[in-house]
Amino acid sequence: MWKSVLKDTKVFVKFDVKNGAAWCAMAEAQMHLGLLSDAEKSATNGIKHDPSISMLYQIRGEARYQLRRYKLSIGDFHEYSQLERIKNNAPFTPPSYAIWKSNRSRPW
Repeated sequence: MWKSVLKDTKVFVKFDVKNGAAWCAMAEAQMHLGLLSDAEKSATNGIKHDPSISMLYQIRGEARYQLRRYKLSIGDFHEYSQLERIKNNAPFTPPSYAIWKSNRSRPW
């Protein structure tokens, strides 16, 4: 299953290189396949494009821990916990009309 996920996400990332969720799925597949260095690189790319995805920090932290890069791993787990805390305590704020209006022509 994870080989299939990895294959599909590689195609998707080529299509939309700035999609943090695709990088996250790729990094997770690489972790499950034991490709730790690749998982770290994919998570790093995902963080570069979308630093709000906390799971990217978790995956990168785990990959770094398994690669015995403990100090870097601690930083990732700290960032993960900070993002989770913010996500769980932040009140809902609806998007502004100006943002909606400027994006309404998009199909998604």
